[in-house]
Amino acid sequence: TIKLINNFFAMTTANAMAEAFAMSDAAGVDRAALYNVMSAGPLKSGMMDFIKAYAVDGDANMLAFSIKNAAKDVGYYRQMAEDLGFGTIMSNATISALTQARDSGMAEDMVPEIVEFYSKRRG
Repeated sequence: TIKLINNFFAMTTANAMAEAFAMSDAAGVDRAALYNVMSAGPLKSGMMDFIKAYAVDGDANMLAFSIKNAAKDVGYYRQMAEDLGFGTIMSNATISALTQARDSGMAEDMVPEIVEFYSKRRG
């Protein structure tokens, strides 16, 4: 139960950071500059650093967890919530992004690479 809750929160954070990096590209803001500002405040987290390792430094393996496994865990989290009669709201966006990325050929990619999924949605 704790693992599922933890992975839901982690993957939600990872997706938010990935979309933020893709948005910075669209807005013409340097990814490193975005990270420097965001990480200087209360948003700083280990997950933010994992996504930054790929988005800024090109290292997808700091978080060696595949998109397909992330989607599986968030799916289990959603099932747990349903079984408990708990209406989960936040997991809707997370599972949508993970399953779309997985189904678009990114299943074996590492979670930090989901930045590319968001970047491809531009335009």
